Amino acid sequence: MEQLMYPHRRGNIGATEGCDLMCIYCQTSFQKVLKKFAKHDEDITFTPHLHLSRLNKKPPKTEGKQYVTIGLTGDISFAPESAIPQIIEYCKGWLGRTTFMLQSKNPAFFLKYKFPPNVILATTIESNETTWYSSHNLTLPRSIVRYSELSKAPPPEERLMAMLGLMVRDTNPLMVTIEPILDFHHETLVTWMMSLNEKGKLIAINIGYDSSPETNMLPEPRLVETERLIEDRKAITEVRTKLLRKAWWEA
Repeated sequence: MEQLMYPHRRGNIGATEGCDLMCIYCQTSFQKVLKKFAKHDEDITFTPHLHLSRLNKKPPKTEGKQYVTIGLTGDISFAPESAIPQIIEYCKGWLGRTTFMLQSKNPAFFLKYKFPPNVILATTIESNETTWYSSHNLTLPRSIVRYSELSKAPPPEERLMAMLGLMVRDTNPLMVTIEPILDFHHETLVTWMMSLNEKGKLIAINIGYDSSPETNMLPEPRLVETERLIEDRKAITEVRTKLLRKAWWEA
């Protein structure tokens, strides 16, 4: 079953684009998006770059759960520090009218700044694990797979700690994306999400499988385990799903 991962997104302000985290599972999908919407030569690559003139654009008005992303086709942590105050001022300028969402796989980056309350701060946490072994309940293309082979992003636990820091320090709502979901320890991952919602700030968890399973062959959990996780998280906050399917190695 496939749905929109971000059903409440009303638009994107592409002031920052590109990423150097080299996640094997998003390079293909992001290249398709970048080529489709590219307006400049540098837009068809992952090389981080800026289009700050786009901050002159009036964003869509949002209501309720709606929001506008900034830099959706990339990771904002690669923007130069000189650009962030301009993005913050842009968001402040629409306080009371538009809610924005900023997402990074390096959420410790957010701790360097104070964002206005109309900004949702989000990260990706694909699993609580960083090493996977072939066993009776998990099939891998080789005997062991390490997260560092899949992405240059900080380990998931480091991202969790950064988000906990944001939860304690700031009033901004938080969001977590678990895509592509990787095999996990159920109780641990549920506890992680509960800890981020201690102050009721975790407004949504987005979850989905890899869209190119035959190519990437990631250490994926069984569908039944993902469905159990979704049900348990519904007691924590809103769960939004995208692609749900059996793991590539399931019969």
